[in-house]
Order: sequence, then structure tokens, then C-alpha cells
Amino acid sequence: MAFPSTPILDDFDPDDATPMAGYDSPLLGSVSASGGVGVPGSAGYNVLTWATTGTGSMEAFITLATKGATGDEFAISAMLQQAGSLATIDGYDFYVTVSAGTDTWALRRLTNGASSNLTTGTQELSTNDQIGIRVDNGIISGWINGVMVGSAADTTYTGSGKIGYSPENTTWRMAGFGGGMMPKRLAALGVG
Repeated sequence: MAFPSTPILDDFDPDDATPMAGYDSPLLGSVSASGGVGVPGSAGYNVLTWATTGTGSMEAFITLATKGATGDEFAISAMLQQAGSLATIDGYDFYVTVSAGTDTWALRRLTNGASSNLTTGTQELSTNDQIGIRVDNGIISGWINGVMVGSAADTTYTGSGKIGYSPENTTWRMAGFGGGMMPKRLAALGVG
């Protein structure tokens, strides 16, 4: 199945009637819309979740309009549960770190805010790259520009959850955050 298979939810257009609508309150930091890109508001971590909860197979993706600086980290997340606090958050993320050489990534399971790597790899990121995560029938996969770069089996979280993202520091710029329940899941529910 092509990636992504779900729509853009936020294009970060500051001219929208309600820019940045659709999110829960930020767990940490903030992101604002400016000139068609999302701008992190904190020099630390900025953690945002989409307010809608999905069930079953889901994915999330975001375009990195500007890549972070060396050492900066970014996570795109799915199947987030207990997302009201960083200390209790569960789910999965595709976590990238900008390195002086080739950038690194990890598919991680989050349990009570602590992360465990399911698999890791390297892939150089560039401005305007799209990164994403898919959780589908116990397979968690990481995607860069529509190409799966890694996957791992894990069935710890299979019920319902949210999608979200977390840029570290203010150097990242985001364009086109999207995701949600995958079309095959919506069809099984009789939607769409």
C-alpha cells in the first residue's frame, strides 16, 4: 500500500479561519503557523497530538520544510494512548536525529513516557523530506519520502490512539501534517 494513504490535516496556513485547529493542548512547548509552515515555539521539546482518536491501523506523516540543526530530534507518532502527560504516554514513534554525518532514525515503543528501540537505521534527511509512521496489524514501519526504511513487529498497543509529532528546538519547520485511520480500516468500519 502506498504511503501515505491518509489526508493532510494541517497545512500550517496562518490565513485559515482557525489556524492550528484540531489539536489537543500541547503537552509541552508549542507550534504556530507562520507563512505556511509550522514553527516550534520552544527551544526544548514541543509535543502536539491531534485531538481525534482512531482505532486499528493508522499512520501519521509530516513534511520537514526545514531540517533541524545537528543534534536536533524529531518524532512522528501513532497509536498514542494516555497522551495527557509525558510521564504516562504510550504508543509508537518514528524518531529521527540530525547527525554531523548520516542522520539516524529509530522506531520506538513508548511506555509510560520511556522509549524502547524496536529497530534503528540511518538515512540522510533533506529539506522537504516527508517522514512518517504506520501501525498496521502489529507491524510498525517508518517511512521517508514514501519508501519504507524499517519495520518491526510489536503488538503492545493495538486498540485506539492518537497521532502527533514533536520537534525539538526551534530550527525545524513543518509543512503538511497528516494521518489518521487508514482507508482499509475506515472501510471495515463502514465509513467512506
